[in-house]
Amino acid sequence: MNKNKGFTLIELMVSVAVLAIVLSIAVPSFKNILLNNRLNTTKDELRTAIQLARSEAIKRKENIILCRANAELTQCAADGTDWSQAWLLLHKTEVLKIWEFGQGIKVTGPSTKMQFAGNGMLADSYTLGIEAPGYDVKYKITVSRIGSIKSEKL
Repeated sequence: MNKNKGFTLIELMVSVAVLAIVLSIAVPSFKNILLNNRLNTTKDELRTAIQLARSEAIKRKENIILCRANAELTQCAADGTDWSQAWLLLHKTEVLKIWEFGQGIKVTGPSTKMQFAGNGMLADSYTLGIEAPGYDVKYKITVSRIGSIKSEKL
């Protein structure tokens, strides 16, 4: 007796149909997981940038600036509240660190720079928002005048 080894056409079609059903359920959930991870990463990077700016100001006992970057990534952007592309950490005219993004995450912040004094304090409190267009999870980061950071999921 000669037995054939392999799949029949019907078995192959059923396997492809089951795979298509599983993928149609899994892919949208995976997209949400990716967006959530991007939001969390951006939130954590922004918190890190604020903490680093404050600690550098205290360490150097001089003003340190955290701001939106211009197109050349060399100085603070003139105006606007869109912090989505890049942030700069500046000491006088020296760029200490650059954070670049472009993952489809929208970051809104103050139109002015955040300047930490040598004692780690800010002249004003600031609020920044993080969101992904088309996704319902948003974060709000509030920085008090003394430099403490509070983030909350909206």
